[in-house]
Amino acid sequence: MLHKIFLKQSSILMAGATLLSFSSIKSENDILRSNLFDVRDKNIGVNNSPNSDLSNSCLSDLAVTGDTATIFRNSVAEPSLAVNPLNKKQVIAVYEQDIIGSNEIGNLGSLSIGIARSENGGKTWITSDSLNTQICNGGFAQTVGNARITYANNGIAYLTATFANVQNNPNNLNQSGVFVSQSEDNGKTWSFPIILDASSNNLNDQTSTSPFSTISNVSVDPNNANNVYVTWGRTPNDASLSSNAIISFSRDGGLTWSDNAVLYNPFLDTTFAAINNGIANNMSVTNNTIITQPNGNVLNFMTRTYAAPGTTNMQFVNDVWPYQYRLFDIAFTSSTDNGVTFNTSARVVTTIDGNSTFTGGYTYSGADITGGVGAQISTEGSNQFFDVAINPENGYLYVAYQTGEFTANQLPQIALVTSRDGGLTWSQPARVSRTPVNSPNPQAFTPAIAIAECGVVGVLYQDFRKSNVSIPTTNTNTKTNVWFAQYQEKNNPTGGSTGIGLDFVNEVLVSKHSYNIQTGPAVEGGILTNGNFASVDALGDDFYAAYIKTNNIQIIPAQPLVDNPETETILLLENNRRTSPFFSRIDAKH
Repeated sequence: MLHKIFLKQSSILMAGATLLSFSSIKSENDILRSNLFDVRDKNIGVNNSPNSDLSNSCLSDLAVTGDTATIFRNSVAEPSLAVNPLNKKQVIAVYEQDIIGSNEIGNLGSLSIGIARSENGGKTWITSDSLNTQICNGGFAQTVGNARITYANNGIAYLTATFANVQNNPNNLNQSGVFVSQSEDNGKTWSFPIILDASSNNLNDQTSTSPFSTISNVSVDPNNANNVYVTWGRTPNDASLSSNAIISFSRDGGLTWSDNAVLYNPFLDTTFAAINNGIANNMSVTNNTIITQPNGNVLNFMTRTYAAPGTTNMQFVNDVWPYQYRLFDIAFTSSTDNGVTFNTSARVVTTIDGNSTFTGGYTYSGADITGGVGAQISTEGSNQFFDVAINPENGYLYVAYQTGEFTANQLPQIALVTSRDGGLTWSQPARVSRTPVNSPNPQAFTPAIAIAECGVVGVLYQDFRKSNVSIPTTNTNTKTNVWFAQYQEKNNPTGGSTGIGLDFVNEVLVSKHSYNIQTGPAVEGGILTNGNFASVDALGDDFYAAYIKTNNIQIIPAQPLVDNPETETILLLENNRRTSPFFSRIDAKH
């Protein structure tokens, strides 16, 4: 669920500029390496929404004043997956069930958290609705979003998510915030959610002076299962574009939690001051992700958004993509006391371009991107997110992200950087997506990574290499596929085919069939098919992957629940199963 005041990104097409050249291509990867799959491309979602019985009168409270919003019932987004370290057959996947999008705000979250669990390594799945948050069903929130899950090494699973009401609920003091829950039976049942952060700010109030929480994440110390960390972003009020990283931790396995505290304030980072304009309102952090090193140090990785030096506040506020004044990087700050305190200064991992993603690529003026071609897609890279993983055996750190830095046309590919000294120094970026540069539409996006016990790094991503569009501005069927590439760690930190200590092993086609990414729900910021996240976990020499694909369906038009011409407020309800969560289990090859 995106921050409600994130600025809209421009999708204006520039006439007369250079377009991509599209032609057919056959890849050697069309040959399926079926021996690497224990489970391949299995739909783990539901055919009918668990929220199908909610009354229209209750759902009408999801209307956003002055905006057109749609409840995409039966559609899902942004999965997170974890495997039980005590039992490789037990797997849990969570995702946004019945997503809600609007023309002005974007992804508002979902009606509930979808939970699927497997007891046989992903061969069969059981869906669960035991974690009830939906206020129309007796829960405490109108929407939930950004559900993330992890396992502790004692077999307890932890889930965190953000929640928000669209309309103020007079019966509930907490209108938005962050919660955490835990399960001791592989997701069959869940504890009553514990609210870690709460605010009176709701999505419909655009002038609130109360804080608002964004994108939470959960992590457990692999050295001590009692140490559990939840992190998120918090903006102080609706007039602000700034945000800090916030943390709450538990020392007793989630029974009790610390008061939330500021983990990182970019304005107080003296090393950060040299590369921004010094205006607090122009600095924000998101996608806070905790990694615990073998030596016990705790690292929080994050995306930082900031203004270039000399930029005025109004230039930053009014900046839209392609950005002139906004800069982005991935950075981290560290703690040596189990998350109680963190360094006020962060170390930069890499800069990122923050470019939006379009089905047909970009238009240009010279070497500069001037606009997008085709449909805008909401991806991990276009929303400036990343994925991070650590090899627990040697402490090597890996960060994967979407970037256009490898080619002159700046089309997105997947990059990986690594550190072998605890984050003190980082490698140069290496391109790890295998999308052929001579394919008709060579764009790759939404990476997720994990490291198998044998030292193989697995990278999951989607791409358009099989897309055969010839007129990208009008084409409504962009063929999309899911891929998985494997790289073996090498002793030489500059060795291997990548030059960063990794040697390419193989790439496999994960999706059985191409899917049309444009079938996904359309919201402000792009079509929400893949969204901000996919997910990969590893146990032993197996990779477990969760991702979203669209279904091949006939779209039935949405029906209005609210239509108020005076306030220009529209709320639509549709029941198309546009997207579903999928799962694959892949053997590490080394």
